Amino acid sequence: MWGAGPVGLLCMAVAKALGAARVIAIDIVASRLEFAKNYTATDIFLPPPANPNETRMEYSKRCAGTMMKELGLQERGGIDTVDVAVDASGAEQSIQTALHVVKAGGTFVQVYTVDHSVLCNANFALGWCGNFGRPDTYNLGPGQGGHHQGLF
Repeated sequence: MWGAGPVGLLCMAVAKALGAARVIAIDIVASRLEFAKNYTATDIFLPPPANPNETRMEYSKRCAGTMMKELGLQERGGIDTVDVAVDASGAEQSIQTALHVVKAGGTFVQVYTVDHSVLCNANFALGWCGNFGRPDTYNLGPGQGGHHQGLF
């Protein structure tokens, strides 16, 4: 869960109630992470600062690698993959990092409306919960051709 504010906390609580084995809170504010850990998160991750002259995409890739290493996450198979990544921050780097961490064929959910040009080319299901419509997801996995499915 990228973003440990009120919306992110609610999403984490729902994920845990629905049986998520791990609920990882990611935020740039340490106090929010501590609250999330005491409230519902099983793990927390404080992203490292960006390096000088590092592009946003370079930072996102580095941050994803650091997160996967620190939390023992795997790209494929097993319980230590990220099946569902949810962004409640709306920050470009958070969205891109989530897309690098979610497993191939996994699901990414954007809670807020954002400029979708920040999405990178990946193999995942894209979903969003906007203010102006029902939650949807578009499965972008192999052979799916953008097949529309309901998210909830």
